[in-house]
Amino acid sequence: MKQRTGNRSTTTAPRNAYRTRDGHWVCLSASIQKMTERLLRAIGRPELIADPRFATNSARLAHADELDAIIGAFIGSRTQAENVAFFEKHEVTIGPVYDIAQIVEDPHVIERELVADYPDADMGAFPMHHVILACRRRPARSAPGAEARRAQPRPARRGGSRRGGVREAARGGRRERRQRSTQREQE
Repeated sequence: MKQRTGNRSTTTAPRNAYRTRDGHWVCLSASIQKMTERLLRAIGRPELIADPRFATNSARLAHADELDAIIGAFIGSRTQAENVAFFEKHEVTIGPVYDIAQIVEDPHVIERELVADYPDADMGAFPMHHVILACRRRPARSAPGAEARRAQPRPARRGGSRRGGVREAARGGRRERRQRSTQREQE
């Protein structure tokens, strides 16, 4: 039975989550050879590229603890923001691991309105993941009274009255693709 490995990959190295100086985390992935070489140059350890312990993915997996210690020491001496900026500058795959406070303050989350305040009888309002669908002409939103309507079960529409044409077009498209595929096989 496969054992727990935490955030570390068991098939490629280095690939793990690392704690930063400010107590946050980042995920770094240098799974392919060129990315590992770029990483090692970026952290000032180019000699490790030729080191037999780290020269190939198989060798790095066998010495993952040692490699993680080297990378972890480098990352641990910088804040989350400093690490992300540093590795992005050096084109090494990295991303911040957000806590909930960072999620709701992230510019992308704010811009896309991924978190919204929803009404609640006891709390007034509470933040929660917003409707993901975003339409240009009619943005998704929770309509007044929607909560009450959701509480009353309604029977499903019969025959897909609103989307019947879409379903038929999709079926026709599949039929046409099968016909083209059959024609290619016969040629």
